[in-house]
Amino acid sequence: RLCLKDLAAPGRCPLPPPARPTVKAAGAPLPPAPATPEALIEGDPSLASFPDIYFRLQEAIRDPASSAARIAGIIGSDPGLAACLLRLANSPFYALGRPVESLSRAVMVIGAGELGQLALGVAVVSRFGDLPEGAITMRQAWEHAVGCGVLARALAAQMGSRQEERLFVAGLLHDLGRLVLLRRLPRHVARSMALAREEKLPLWQAERAVLGYDHAAVGRVLLARWQLPRELAEAVGGHHDAGGVGLDAAILQVADAVAVAAEFGFNGSSLVPPLAATAWAALGLAPSSLGVAISQARRQVSDIVSSLLAA
Repeated sequence: RLCLKDLAAPGRCPLPPPARPTVKAAGAPLPPAPATPEALIEGDPSLASFPDIYFRLQEAIRDPASSAARIAGIIGSDPGLAACLLRLANSPFYALGRPVESLSRAVMVIGAGELGQLALGVAVVSRFGDLPEGAITMRQAWEHAVGCGVLARALAAQMGSRQEERLFVAGLLHDLGRLVLLRRLPRHVARSMALAREEKLPLWQAERAVLGYDHAAVGRVLLARWQLPRELAEAVGGHHDAGGVGLDAAILQVADAVAVAAEFGFNGSSLVPPLAATAWAALGLAPSSLGVAISQARRQVSDIVSSLLAA
């Protein structure tokens, strides 16, 4: 953890890429797991489709004739979504200074496209409202996810990107596949966590040793099945790749490692995942940018998690 925290100091370099796994899972035999991420997703009917309101909202946002009132009306048809978006609009995430008391004003102040991105994230959070009792609690999982999202947004802003909300949502959903694994295969996740701890492996490598695939692959398949934006699925699916990743995936890889090092929540990993040199280089930022991003995240994460998980 300290090594990655020290990246914010001048002259520090990213960690080396991880070694290839050389061990296999040990212990009592596990029940058979689905052989592929596709089979895992297909075996859970509750994951068959994504809420229709998101697609109606995107259609309205793309329509140049749409008004703020129309977009607000679509959001308002889902009281839970509406309340959560208003809480976010009034949180330190935006720090608008004046209260946002209506959805129409939220659309005008934050922007329809940005609100649509947030609606996507909120809709996913609502699909995973609980987890089986185990090593990771729901709040820990979402604190890590929000931490990664806020860090990704902050890094994107420092890079001059205009896709800050998209990166926040990508960070929020980067471990979506692990939530699926925790729900469907809790014993396999526990074995992966034990293997990672004992052999000092990144957790995603331990997942591959136990299952043959990792949570990033599960997340990519699920987002594609839900017909969500391709760039989102690719960023989530590629955030542990060592080389040749897209820029969004590179930002997520850095944000994820920093979120673990800064101890935002808990994602099951006892080690800070190593950074690929190519991912760090892709950002083109000075190491001091990490300190700025961490400070911003510390001011925002708790309030955002509370906004997302409030009843």
